[in-house]
Amino acid sequence: MPSTPSSEKQDRLRNDHLGISLISKYYGIVFSIIIFVTLYIARGFLLPVFAALLISYTLVPAVRLLCHFHIPRVLAAFVVVAVAFSAAIYSLVALSGPAVAWLEKAPESFDKLSELTEVLKRPVENVNAATEQLNEMTKGDERKRPLVVRLEDSSIGDLILSQTPIVIGAAISTLILLFFLLAFGNVLLKRIVEISPRLSDKKRTVDIARKIESSVSRYLVTVLAINVCLGCCVALSLHLLDFADPIFWGVMATTFNFIPYLGAVAGVCLLTFASMSTSGDLEYALLCPAVYFVLTLIEGNLVTPFILGQSFTVNPIFIILVLLFLGWLWGIPGAIMAVPLLVVLKSAAQEFESTRSIAVLLSK
Repeated sequence: MPSTPSSEKQDRLRNDHLGISLISKYYGIVFSIIIFVTLYIARGFLLPVFAALLISYTLVPAVRLLCHFHIPRVLAAFVVVAVAFSAAIYSLVALSGPAVAWLEKAPESFDKLSELTEVLKRPVENVNAATEQLNEMTKGDERKRPLVVRLEDSSIGDLILSQTPIVIGAAISTLILLFFLLAFGNVLLKRIVEISPRLSDKKRTVDIARKIESSVSRYLVTVLAINVCLGCCVALSLHLLDFADPIFWGVMATTFNFIPYLGAVAGVCLLTFASMSTSGDLEYALLCPAVYFVLTLIEGNLVTPFILGQSFTVNPIFIILVLLFLGWLWGIPGAIMAVPLLVVLKSAAQEFESTRSIAVLLSK
């Protein structure tokens, strides 16, 4: 039976629709690859940009407070950036001494840690004996020489010196961009409003920009305050336990806590190593990291959810995925910025009907 013109038209439309779907999927894959390559190749440019953007969201309330007292915005931005930069430099200088001292004590700490954990080796003596017998059985001829491992003392110093110009350049770029974002960010918003064709579009643009800025700024300031309070609690607890350099470890706890889950684990591990390497009592050595762990547990499961509520919570699965991805792609700075960038994405997606499903997907 010959096909009718209507059936041929339906078949042609079905084939066209299938072709468009395949092309859309193909371009979606290609676009994702382009984004991934761009994020990796342009990380030297993107890291200062994202860092300046997130810091500007944190400092913009201080700039508005100064503008409220009729201080010009450019001068207010300069004062805020200068104060923040001075505080950061002072913290680095003040903490450089304890950090260098802990690094210098690291080789001796390994020896002392080995002596302290000698009591933990007794249950595995049989395993060690079996291992030695296995080594004797699998020993090769006398021509095979043992592997000699040499530790170069200058390797860490050379690595730090080689990375210093890059870090300084990124810090200067971030500082300059931060100042211009705080000083002239409102001017950019005004220009975007001016090019909007309709009055309703102008109002919606201003409303969306203000909502995103307000929500992200509130989140960052709140998280900063929570992390600082956690660092103070850790420092006070270590001071009461008579542990060395409690302020240094408090600042470390504050910094690590910007990386959810993994930061707390890293902090507990480092404090465990430091405590066991400086104490002769195993029980006392485990007390300091135990206190640190309990404080981070209380903060992560009680304090932060209670203060932030459900509006800023993100699905832990996406947190871990983005942490691992940006940590692998951009290193420690990427891991620190992972969750704030997720919050920015979620806040922006909530304001548009076409992307609201992304915000729902990211929600806890």
